[in-house]
Amino acid sequence: MRYIYVFFILINAVSWGQTKLISADEMQEILQQESVQLIDVRSVEEFNENFVKGAQNIIYNEDFESNIQELDKSKPVVVYCQTGNRSKDCSSILLENGFKKVMELEDGLDQWIFEGKPTSTKLKNTSSKSAEKDNEK
Repeated sequence: MRYIYVFFILINAVSWGQTKLISADEMQEILQQESVQLIDVRSVEEFNENFVKGAQNIIYNEDFESNIQELDKSKPVVVYCQTGNRSKDCSSILLENGFKKVMELEDGLDQWIFEGKPTSTKLKNTSSKSAEKDNEK
């Protein structure tokens, strides 16, 4: 049943050729079932504080459009920011650049955290730049 639910979410997003707003629960399902590109468009500082595990940090700035060219346009993309404002703009840019399967986390990371979904954080004062710590909030 879960697979059918996720399938319909993805089909709906693809068939419209526009951004599909998804809830935190829907995003969690999609991340567990599908091979998606999860993009956090917040600043490096915000990202290091907390993020959804598996997310790439592609900052929404003047380089965003060129940076997204490294992504696979044939794979679904899920975009989020803190509240949903930046991710809305970024979703439009993704569509304009040929991405067909674009989903946006409704109300952003704030809603994800409010619903008790897990996040990770970059550890401070460590010798490893890639050190991460899971937070079960």
